[in-house]
Amino acid sequence: MSFSANVSELVGSSDDPLLAAAEHWDRIELNKVATILNGYPWHSVSFNDRLGAPVIRIRDVTSGQTKTFYDGPIVSGYWIENSDLIVGMDGDFNCLIWSGGRALTLPLGLSPV
Repeated sequence: MSFSANVSELVGSSDDPLLAAAEHWDRIELNKVATILNGYPWHSVSFNDRLGAPVIRIRDVTSGQTKTFYDGPIVSGYWIENSDLIVGMDGDFNCLIWSGGRALTLPLGLSPV
């Protein structure tokens, strides 16, 4: 099941203070200020602990470092760099500013525009 409501209409018609913003704030869509990177489903058979490109897994969001490497074909466009905001969307929504070096991402993450 996916969320299908129009967010602008939902926010505009709601009296819920959790959806409100200060009157002097503009609402801006996230994709206007950040590149949303959902990640790539790398084949886990190519994961190891020493060879290839570092890959950020969901458990790495809280530690800020990865010990997993991917030694397989790399699809461009799925790199996380230092200072990118990582959001682990596994139910806990942990997040951090990544400082563990350039790494591939599994399905998680945001990069500032």
